[in-house]
Amino acid sequence: MPIYRGNINSTLASIIANSSDGEEKQFFYHIPCKKELDTLVYFASNIESKDRSVFIRVNYKWDFGLRARRIDLVSKEANTITLYKRSTKFATDSNAIDLSRLKECISDSFPHLNVKCMLLYSDVIEEQNIRQTLDSLKLDVGFMTIM
Repeated sequence: MPIYRGNINSTLASIIANSSDGEEKQFFYHIPCKKELDTLVYFASNIESKDRSVFIRVNYKWDFGLRARRIDLVSKEANTITLYKRSTKFATDSNAIDLSRLKECISDSFPHLNVKCMLLYSDVIEEQNIRQTLDSLKLDVGFMTIM
């Protein structure tokens, strides 16, 4: 897997801008943990020119080892960007918080875009428990099951 150095934002910008609809991209980058969500903001700016979906995984190396921060799918239709992230019922709260923070970053940087967040579950879940968790967090994050 390639290691991108220099300005991660411009690197992601050029690679994502040149990727095809539905193409999967994976990055490995040495970057401080605190900048994780800031760099993901650039996904939005680089898919806003056309309607398409890009699968993204960004791996970060920081002081405490390797950490993956993954947004499984970013899709764009008209003025709406939807961020999808795979989850399990045990990781609902942390994944919802990740998506919500990313949504805030994108909304701040691109106020003309609507941003939606969706957790994806590939196993059978108890919808009521997931709803209760999301409601208790007071986050605007949806969810769906994919098989």
